[in-house]
Amino acid sequence: MKARRVVSTVFCIVFVLLIVGGGAATLFRTPGQISYSERRQLKQWETPTINTIRDGTWFTFLDKYMLDQFPGRDGFRRIKSVFEFNVMRQTQNNGIVIHDSQAAEISYPLTEKAESVYIKRINKLCEKYLSDPSLHIYTTVIPDKMKYMAGEIGAPTLDYDALADRIASEVTAAKYIDIYDTLSLDDYYGTDVHWRQECIIPTAKKLLSEMHGGNCAGMRVSDGLAPFYGVYYGQSALPLAPDKIITVTSDKLDAARVLRADKKTGELGEGKLYYEENITATGDGYDVFLGGASTVTVIEAKNPATDRTLYLFSDSFGRSLAPLLLGDYARVVVYDIRYIRTELALEKIAIEPGSDVLIAYSIPSIKVAGNLQVD
Repeated sequence: MKARRVVSTVFCIVFVLLIVGGGAATLFRTPGQISYSERRQLKQWETPTINTIRDGTWFTFLDKYMLDQFPGRDGFRRIKSVFEFNVMRQTQNNGIVIHDSQAAEISYPLTEKAESVYIKRINKLCEKYLSDPSLHIYTTVIPDKMKYMAGEIGAPTLDYDALADRIASEVTAAKYIDIYDTLSLDDYYGTDVHWRQECIIPTAKKLLSEMHGGNCAGMRVSDGLAPFYGVYYGQSALPLAPDKIITVTSDKLDAARVLRADKKTGELGEGKLYYEENITATGDGYDVFLGGASTVTVIEAKNPATDRTLYLFSDSFGRSLAPLLLGDYARVVVYDIRYIRTELALEKIAIEPGSDVLIAYSIPSIKVAGNLQVD
């Protein structure tokens, strides 16, 4: 009985020391800037004022600051995940599986309802905004890495071929381009959902060939930007090796002009293909490509051989694909209608008759196709 009381007392003392010590350490340590596991910037210290104390807003801030800056917050999550994977031999954590340094989310199932919503949205996009008969409309499905990983680990998987067949047959206004055979598991980042730009040159070549957009010749790859901690690095809470982002360019891309919609004003302003500073500046290294999410982005060739334009409706995968699709086009216009109504996007850059249109969405976007704003 006495021993039990001693153990309880020691536990209480340790618990109090952790809480008090952790709180004190949080207040007096140099605050971290970015959480790579959560891919976001952390709360930074704000000096209280009489007004913020009086109205209570500073105490709300302090609560969030303490949660963000508590020392070892990621370490506790990592200990739990390592124990579950390595000791308990669990095959997944938070829906994330690990295989040969590749982390991936189990995407199964993709419901028939989700497929139907996506097809209805794309058909509505074509009927309402792409009805000009002079337009050449194409569509494709960007597979997630589980297509190439599920068989190796025995995980349930989508019927990707059935999905492609359904879209090809039910989206009648567009020609379907199958890119499955241009990709493999190694073409995706180990810690992230996205594909690696340097590996999708064959994918871009196939798309350009089908759309008569020329070729992406003369491509060069960069030395790479590191470290890149993808979305699965944080979700798995495991000590995964970070990736490197390798960008692709060419003489034509070096001379290209980029315009992107400002997040605040919505106006088109000067941008660039690759924001190298974003490898560490935003918490999401994938924001290197075209500066991150933007409602409308334009890549214009200098002294183009033709005046044809490619209009690309896509999600985040499209940001790394778009530069490779410049090909022989005069410009590539990228619309992300997850963040803007299609009508408003087309007010910024209208679609010209006789142009090519590519609709390319990934499995994660197809799952939540209701986010595509085509009404």
